[in-house]
Order: sequence, then structure tokens, then C-alpha cells
Amino acid sequence: MTYETHSRPVTVPAGYQVDRWQVGERLGDGGWGSVYCGEPVAPHDDPVALKFLPPAQLAPAQRSLLGEIVERETEFSKLADHANLIHTRAVLTLRDPGDPRLDGAVVLVMDRAKTSLRELLVDAEAGAALPEAERILVEVCRALVEMHSRGWIHGDLKPGNVLLMADGSVRLADFGLTARVEGTHAYVPRIGSSDYLPPEWWSERVGERGIPQRPSADVWAFGVLAHQVLTGGLYPFPGTSAQARAFAVQAYARGTAQLRLDDRIPAAWRSLILNCLTSDPAVRNQIAITDVLDGAEAIQRGGAYSGPGSDAATGNGAGSRTSRRRVRVLISVASLTAVAAAGGGWWLSSDVSPSAPPAAGSLSAHAAVPAEYRGIINSAANLCAAPEVSPALIAGILKAESNFDPNFSDPQTASFGIAGWTPDVFHAWAKAPQADYMKPKDAVPPVASFLCWLDKRFTDEKVPGDRAALLAAGYYTSDMSVIRAKGVPSIAADFAASATRYADEFQH
Repeated sequence: MTYETHSRPVTVPAGYQVDRWQVGERLGDGGWGSVYCGEPVAPHDDPVALKFLPPAQLAPAQRSLLGEIVERETEFSKLADHANLIHTRAVLTLRDPGDPRLDGAVVLVMDRAKTSLRELLVDAEAGAALPEAERILVEVCRALVEMHSRGWIHGDLKPGNVLLMADGSVRLADFGLTARVEGTHAYVPRIGSSDYLPPEWWSERVGERGIPQRPSADVWAFGVLAHQVLTGGLYPFPGTSAQARAFAVQAYARGTAQLRLDDRIPAAWRSLILNCLTSDPAVRNQIAITDVLDGAEAIQRGGAYSGPGSDAATGNGAGSRTSRRRVRVLISVASLTAVAAAGGGWWLSSDVSPSAPPAAGSLSAHAAVPAEYRGIINSAANLCAAPEVSPALIAGILKAESNFDPNFSDPQTASFGIAGWTPDVFHAWAKAPQADYMKPKDAVPPVASFLCWLDKRFTDEKVPGDRAALLAAGYYTSDMSVIRAKGVPSIAADFAASATRYADEFQH
């Protein structure tokens, strides 16, 4: 399972009439529907684009993902009124009992674009900036400023959602993941285009309302998009697939890899992009999209970017001030051996002697832990020297997550296997690309790796409270949710209580 927005095409016959337009050529399929040319029936009307969202999205179950997407797109499309946001002229619901494929479908009647940024990048010369690259980026930024000023985040900024009109102007489109900010966060479904997702997205757990997302997610996505526009489509992170690039993002975020921007990007833009791609979300949260727009407009006028950290951010990332605010520690089991060989930190175990007396937190002989998993749990705990990351705590978390069921499955929260992993999060922490989150031998060791990293994070941030409960809460939600709450957040309280209670029962 991945978190790309998979296409759900809607087939509409040519000549089908929608209000004052007839369906013409199919322009393409988006994540949640299909877009067709709308040719005017009356000569005084303009040609439009007709986006069909399938009728399945209007099912009574309001929790369904498709229903949520159509509601988001419809709601914001009615509000969008800015020169750099695609204009939706009407939102219609089809009534066609004779055709169940279309009956109940929602149709967005929108201004028709000439092309998209994605199409421009397909034909671009690798390494060369697009014509009018700076103007395009400034106009994209203006669209985001408008959305953020109204209290919305876009949530799915990528080249396919940046449209260019016949007059050359840029319009931001596709509002299926757009969400209103409530306090500091908006809540979105756990889907998206992985090449444009910030590193913290991968460690957030899905709650009842979705995954929390800050406006800084759009800032990150703009940094990726700007790199592509200025290099003819090249990504700032290496990899021949979206999954490989997602791994590279995680390595950069934990400090085991550098961010190396293309050498051909001008220094001013390099500085701006590096700030957008600051790996530490706490730092990036301080960068408003208005700051990014000010910088982009200054560069377009021939000036320099003077945003936060820009004086140190003209290199290739490793020496930038923002990238050194916090050194991220080990995140994957595959890195543990390498760090140990190099004389890694205190949190890496070096004494795993089987003859040592039972330590606090080791499993009792009478603990109700399945025999077939005891060895895996003990080996996993030995990967981390932090005393809180004990076999008993790992076992308690597995018990609370799945009741030690290797076939556990909760699609509603995207949690699977004995450790309740979200698949893409698992693969960011797993020992090898072929590791299987449904196999306990693969799924349990990354639990210790994640907990070890959480322990260091909470130590660095001086989070008060019982460390075992904090680690369980961080595993259930994310490091940032615990840090922001300065303790166990309410959403994780029941889980943390269960996991630590089981841990107490299981230990010597």
C-alpha cells in the first residue's frame, strides 16, 4: 500500500450534455476523477473544463475516503476567488437514473487551462530552468498565500496541480486534500503524492479525524516544486522511484544524508529552497508562506533572498544553519550496525551478553508473551541501550497494538501486523526494502529502532513524565504530538496506559 492518490477515472461519453456544455475530449484523470473538455452549446458561452467526481463519493457513509475528498474539493472550489486559483464557475450534481455510472456524480465546471506544469516538465531539458520559471514560482506562491491567509492549506501541491492558462497565468487547482486549519493544524486523509510530503508526515499516526498537517507542509512541497521548475524536473532527493526518494527524505531528516541541490540552481533560489526544505518541522513551522513569497518576488526583481538562515544556506545543505539545529539520530535498523562500528552514541547497545543477569524490563518466564516471539523481542531490545526500551515495553506495545496477532488488520487507521505498522512508515524504518510488515521477524526490530529514536528525542526536548508511557504514546501517535503536549497527549492516553500496564505484567 502506498499513499499516492490513485486514479479513479470516470468514463463519460462524448456529446453528453452537462448544463450548457457538451462533453468533448478527455483531458486526463486526476486522483479522484476525470477531466474533460466542455464545449459550449450556445455560441456566447466559453469553453470550460468539466471535472467529474464519481457518484461513489456521495455514499451515505460520511467517513468514506471518497466522500471526504469530494466534500473538500466542492467546499473550497465554491470559495476560491483569486487570480492564481482555478476558478470554478459551477458545482453541479448529475441526475441520470439511466446511467448508474453518472447518476449522482458531482461535476465541477472550471476555467479551461492550456497546459499544466507537469506537461511542461515532461518536455523540459533536464538541468535547465523552465522558461519564465521565476514568474511561475511567484504565482504559485501567491496562490498559497491566498489559501493560507484564508485559513486553508492546499495539501497536494505538485506539478500536475499547477495549471497554465492561455494567457500564461498560473492557477493552482485540485482541492481534494485542501483542509481548513484549526488552531495550528488541519486534518487530512493519509494520502498524498509522496514526492512532495515533508519528513514528519511519515511518522504521524492516523487519528479519528485523519493525519494532522501544518501549513509548513505546503512550504516543503513548494521547495520540492521550485527545485523541479529550476532544473527541468529534477527532484532534490535521489532515487529512481517515489519510494526510493521517500527513503532519501527520511535519511536526510534523521541526519544520515545530506541535501544536495543541483549545482545549476542560482544561489538566491538555492537559499530559499534550502529554507523550505528544512528537515526540522519546528524550524520550518516558523517560515510562513508570505516569507517565501517575499523572497521569491525579491529574487524575481534581481535581488537576494533574506529569509531565516539564508546567510548560511547557500551551500549544499550540510552546512546550513537550519539543517544543524537538531541532529537527527538513528531511525532504521539497517543503520544500527554502521553506527556501532563507528562508535555510536550512548543509546546504541554494545553489551548483549547472554550471561548477564536479568535486567529491569526483561521478560519474566511466566509472562503471557507467545514463546515464538520472545526471541525476536529480546533481540530487538538488545539493539538499543536506552533502559526504557526494554523487552517488556516492546511486548506491552505489541500486546496493546495487536494482541500479538501477526494477521492484525485495521484498514481504517492503516495499521497492520503484529506491530500495527502503517506500511509506508514501516518501510521508512525497516531493515531492508524487501522487509514485510506482516512478518513478525521483520516487523518487531523496527519497533525498537523507533522507540530508541523517540527516547533520544524526548531526552533532547526534556519532555517530562514517565518515559515508558511517553514512548508508548509516541509510538501510537508521533514524536511531535508528545513534544507539543509536553507529555502523553489525550489521543494516546488509553494506548499508553494499556501498553505500560502490560509491560509491568510482563517484566521481572
